Amino acid sequence: MKLASIFVKDEIFDQWGISMNQNMAELKGSKLAEPQIVHENRNRGYKDFTDRKVQHCQPLRLRDSEWAFCYQERDANFVDRIISTFGKAASSLGMKFEGEPMYIQIPDNQTLKADGFNDNQLKNGGNYAICLKNDLQQNSKVQMVFILISRETDHPLIKRTMDEIGIPSQCMLYKNIQKKIDVMGVMTNLLRQINAKAGLDLYRIQPSLKVKNANTMVIGVDVVNMGSSCYVGLAATYNEHLMQYYSEVVNQDLHRDKVGKSLSKLEQDELVCSERLQILVQFFRKAFQNYVARNNGRQPQQIVVYRDGVGGPTFEKFVTENEGANGALQSAIKQFAPNYNPKILYVLLNKKVQTRVLEKYNGHVINSGKGTVVDTVIVE
Repeated sequence: MKLASIFVKDEIFDQWGISMNQNMAELKGSKLAEPQIVHENRNRGYKDFTDRKVQHCQPLRLRDSEWAFCYQERDANFVDRIISTFGKAASSLGMKFEGEPMYIQIPDNQTLKADGFNDNQLKNGGNYAICLKNDLQQNSKVQMVFILISRETDHPLIKRTMDEIGIPSQCMLYKNIQKKIDVMGVMTNLLRQINAKAGLDLYRIQPSLKVKNANTMVIGVDVVNMGSSCYVGLAATYNEHLMQYYSEVVNQDLHRDKVGKSLSKLEQDELVCSERLQILVQFFRKAFQNYVARNNGRQPQQIVVYRDGVGGPTFEKFVTENEGANGALQSAIKQFAPNYNPKILYVLLNKKVQTRVLEKYNGHVINSGKGTVVDTVIVE
């Protein structure tokens, strides 16, 4: 109201014969309830989870010999300190690390060379990969592996090795963990990552009956531009609680170097859109297959696609390409199961909106609170 009164007395407005009505346009909206999580059969606010007031609904509990710690020989004392800190932080989350882990100690490279390995095999985490394969393939009880590394460049090979072995793992960079080991909030977040990597739910939401009673899959898509390319992040839930998900990250070339040479701007835009549609189609197909495999052959009856920031031709092709208004999502569904026809809800979030919505509260005009929904008058 104060803002409107400023323009009423504005000289430039007066010169041009412009006036502003101080009465704001009014429209009706609704406010969604605050998100709730389910803890011990009771609904709790999500803030209780972030403030560590509730334990994980499926806390990871590892007994003696069910977990392993991999580290270089010189870091043995620091590993003991990490394990002690984990024990303190885990109790508030309901997690347990019982007994002693299986210790996988990485010897120095001279020792490994004496065993017949060369420099090329040992570089960029190769020394870790060799020891992890050798020790873990002889022990079938291990369910989680903690790995302390000194160089970030070692991580990719170690991660691929653990994926091949098929055991969840958590890498920790020495310089980072050393700085934060006494910060309980940081260690708690690290344990949450570990719990999630074990395939266990940290918390569960209370979905509506329409979502709960139908096999529902929620798909999230986001794109981050990085210079001449972009990263397309995709995730699709596969359990009834919408807490477990299948995910992929795909790097896509934006072909910007071809503009003005072999491609016009329009042709470049259409090429990027076409390739992105293929990325989405391939992901949808794999996500459906994963859902069916994990749900005893059941297919999702409802699919919610949540997309942050699609606009222009990308959005149009995604929704309407192909005959009969069938877009990429529908095409993927048809390829997966010809007679399959689930309900589909496409949610588009566009952040490039200048409209400001205020709320009347006890005679005052304030910023609208979280959960406010306006779906009439100013929207299409």
